[in-house]
Amino acid sequence: MKRVANNAITANQFMFIMIGSIIGIGALSLPNDVIKDANQSGWISAFLGAVYPVYIVIAAAYIQKKSPHKNILFVNKKCYGKVIGNILNIFLFLFFLLIITSEINGLSNIIRTAIVGFLLPLKVYIVITFLGAYTAYKGLKVIGRVNETVFYLSIVMISLAIWALFKGKISNVTPIFGSSILNIVKASKESTYQYIGMEMYLLIYPYVSENKDLKKLALKGIFIIALIYTWITFITIYALGIDIIPRVTASFLLTEKYIEVPFINNFRFIFIVLWSLMVFVLISNYYYAEVHILHNLFPKVSENKFCLIIYPFIVFLSSKYVNFEIRKSFLSYVIPKVIAAMVFYILITIILIYKKGGYKFE
Repeated sequence: MKRVANNAITANQFMFIMIGSIIGIGALSLPNDVIKDANQSGWISAFLGAVYPVYIVIAAAYIQKKSPHKNILFVNKKCYGKVIGNILNIFLFLFFLLIITSEINGLSNIIRTAIVGFLLPLKVYIVITFLGAYTAYKGLKVIGRVNETVFYLSIVMISLAIWALFKGKISNVTPIFGSSILNIVKASKESTYQYIGMEMYLLIYPYVSENKDLKKLALKGIFIIALIYTWITFITIYALGIDIIPRVTASFLLTEKYIEVPFINNFRFIFIVLWSLMVFVLISNYYYAEVHILHNLFPKVSENKFCLIIYPFIVFLSSKYVNFEIRKSFLSYVIPKVIAAMVFYILITIILIYKKGGYKFE
C-alpha cells in the first residue's frame, strides 16, 4: 500500500510528467535538424512534428477507456497472451532504455563541454544516473512534483530568449514560406523524433488520483511542447540565420549570448543548469518506467530493488555512445525504426481491443 500511495499523482502532475518525458537534450539541436530541408521555414516543421504524440494520446485514451485501472503492461498480456505480451513489454523496456541512455550521454556531453570539462565522462554518467535513480526510487508522486517545479523554471528560461528578438534579423526568417510545403512537411519528420515520450501515458494513467479527462490534459501538454519547440526553432533561426546554425551542434544554446539579465555576468552557466534540470526530469521519468516494467516482468522483485539493480547497467550503456557524432548517427538510424514499430504495435493493439467490442480489461 505504501508503494501505491507513493505513486498517486494529480491530473496536473500527469500533464507535467507528459511534458517532462518529451523535452530532452535533442531540443537544443532541433533547429539544426529542421533547416536541412525547410530552411528558414523550419519553425513550422517543428510544430508539425506534434502529429506523432497526438496519435499516441488518442490511442492511449482508447486503451485507458477499455482498461481504466490497469496499464499497457496488463493490456498486452490480455490481448496477445502472456508470452507475446511479455515480449512486447520487453520492447517497451528497451524503448525507454534507448532514450534514457542517450539522454544521459547527451547531457554529459553538454555539461562537460560547457561547465566541467575537467571531469571524466564516467563520473558525470554516475552522478546523472544516480539523481535519476534516486528520484525514481522515491516514487511517482515525487516525480510528479519535480516535473511540475522544473516545468515552471523551464518556461522562464525559454521565455528569456525573447531578448534575441532585439538582436536578430527579420530577414533570417523571411520569406515565411521560402521553402516549399513539401519540404516543410519533409522536415517535420526530423522534429517528430523530438516528440518521443508521450508513451509514458500508457504506463501511468492508472495512478492519477483525480477523475479528469487525461486525454484533454495530454493534448494540452502536446500543444505546450509544440509551442516551445516552435519558439526554440524560430528564435534560433531569427537570431543566427540558417548559414550559422549548421556550424554548431546545439544551436539554441547560442541564443543565450543575447540574453541580458541584470547582475548576472555568466548567464550561460545558469542556462545550461536549468536545461540540465529539464533533461534530469526526463531521465527520472524514464528510470521509473524502466523499474516499473521490470517489476511487472519479475513481480517478486520490488521496484525499489530494481532501482539499484539496473543502475550500473544504465551507466555502462550510457558510456557506449563514445561521442556526440556517434550518438547522433546511431539515433538517426534507430529512432525512425523504433517510431515505426511503436506506431504499428499500438495500431494492432487498438484493433485487437476493438474486436473485443465492449469488453473491458479488469
